[in-house]
Amino acid sequence: MDRWLTAHSVGTTNNRARRVTMDTQLDRHCLEVLHSKSVKDFSKLVAAFTHRLGLRTFGATVITDHSPTLTEFQYITNAPAEYRADYEDLAGGRIDPVSQYCKRSSTPLFWDQSFYARSGKGSLWEHQAQYGYCSGISVAFHLARGRHFLF
Repeated sequence: MDRWLTAHSVGTTNNRARRVTMDTQLDRHCLEVLHSKSVKDFSKLVAAFTHRLGLRTFGATVITDHSPTLTEFQYITNAPAEYRADYEDLAGGRIDPVSQYCKRSSTPLFWDQSFYARSGKGSLWEHQAQYGYCSGISVAFHLARGRHFLF
């Protein structure tokens, strides 16, 4: 996130002041989300955080590798009901370029139609765009003991 803020606020003293304010606000919102007391609280805070970023939809996935042959996926999303099965489809995740990027990297990704087109998955973007997933920010955290968090 910091790299993105830096890239979009280079130049004037006013922009530097804006960056400090944005960093402080981002830190505060991230801390609120991280200190959620329940799944319901987490979902509400993520929705509010997403809205503050100017985005409508969100999805968060916790992936736990219990063993080489057993992986558990848990999802929280405000995706429309008609899209939830697609959102949770493991086969779809294997071909989704954002999911594949996040599988290999913890660097935030700012994606849009052009990212999908460059990846040869323009039709996948066309499908999800109908449900509000047109552009976004995705990041993965690869934690100890086979735990991963994708947002």
